[in-house]
Amino acid sequence: MAISLMAQVIAVAKSQVGYREGYTEGGWNNAEKYASEVPGLGWAQGQSWCAVFTSWVAMRAGCASLFPRTADCSAAVTWFNSAGRWSWYPAIGAQVMYGTSGQDHTGIVYAYDSTYIWTIEANTSDNGTSEGDGVYFRKRKRSDANVYGYGLPAYPEGIITSEVAKKGVSGYTYAVSHMGPGPAELTPGALMTNNLVTDTLSVDGAAHAGRVFVQQNDSGTVGLEVIAASSTGSSLVLLKDANGVAVFEIAAGGQIIHRGQSTYTSSLQVGSSTADIGGGAGVIGIKNASTVPTTNPTGGGILFVQNGALKYRGSSGTVTTIAPA
Repeated sequence: MAISLMAQVIAVAKSQVGYREGYTEGGWNNAEKYASEVPGLGWAQGQSWCAVFTSWVAMRAGCASLFPRTADCSAAVTWFNSAGRWSWYPAIGAQVMYGTSGQDHTGIVYAYDSTYIWTIEANTSDNGTSEGDGVYFRKRKRSDANVYGYGLPAYPEGIITSEVAKKGVSGYTYAVSHMGPGPAELTPGALMTNNLVTDTLSVDGAAHAGRVFVQQNDSGTVGLEVIAASSTGSSLVLLKDANGVAVFEIAAGGQIIHRGQSTYTSSLQVGSSTADIGGGAGVIGIKNASTVPTTNPTGGGILFVQNGALKYRGSSGTVTTIAPA
């Protein structure tokens, strides 16, 4: 199934709900993470950040060129008008603009009906102010005087709109109401990292608590799959401690590298993907070596099993049977 950029935009925006700006000296201060992460908008740090947020969402979803990159809502209105992508009617994945000329506030529409729009907005609050403390879900009446209009990103899959004049027009799908992409369609939105070629995906905020969570859809689907670019390239996985020191690595060739102390709370099986430990617990199972070592290790030894006997080969080449079969 092709990945819908509209669904990706909404998935990225929804993932940020619960994020809050900085709080100092008894008040919210407009300090947030988005301005510094969007190239060219670092200067907007500490200012109203609703438009910065939509620019960040577009960048993270891999479709930055479909949205204006700006901290100025008025500039966003001008951008969509100049691109011939302006409408007075809501659409799924559209950028809604608020104020007498769209200058006050903005957000992203994820659903609409004949009366309401449902949005994700930044720098707002539970009461819908245009100068709030974080990222929220909002429900607003389409007829509110504060709702100015909508910028329609040119999604390659087209856009779903309530504008009847677009019925039958290529690139538009007319719908009187639409509740937006559901869970099945939003699932591809999690694949947004496919588009982050020169960027980094960050997961934080109250909604995610600094973690990535993967829930398998069924027992036949791999929960997490990473494919290496080459067998000698960068690590597939690299974990670091609080000091930034690498402690665990899965190399591009699949080798597991421990750089810290490792403990096993159960048993350990070597030489097989199936445990064969005789019903024991807290034990080490070692299968017969598929290839017995024939050269000497340097500065150490090799422990292996041959025909059921536990053996040791030292650095001088001496092989000692530790225990018979």
